[in-house]
Amino acid sequence: DPATGSVAVEDAPAPKNLDWKGTRRQPRFKMVDDIEVMIDGNPATLMDLSIIGAMVVSPTTLKPNQRVRMSLPHEPRAIRFSAGVAWAAFELPKGKPAPQYRAGIEFFDADGDSVQKFITAKKKK
Repeated sequence: DPATGSVAVEDAPAPKNLDWKGTRRQPRFKMVDDIEVMIDGNPATLMDLSIIGAMVVSPTTLKPNQRVRMSLPHEPRAIRFSAGVAWAAFELPKGKPAPQYRAGIEFFDADGDSVQKFITAKKKK
């Protein structure tokens, strides 16, 4: 109001949740099909990725709270780091010959810049 010298302050919009539960800490990105990552030396398929975690599908057993070593295939050399299984679900997918595990992986010491470059190169358009 010019007469009182006060300035109207617009309410800032509330920050948007990154997921429907409001628990996600970083945006995640769907990956192009068939990116194979390694978890404790075993292959798994990368479904989506953020700078702090990933969702994978693995033929190898993954259990919540399991500590793992993970690597992302990146040139000139793989991005390797320690991680943990945040959650895991056993699946019997239709049309597939074997069961699989879908799991959320939390990164412990991944280099955020390297993971971000990987996301930029491999995310679905």
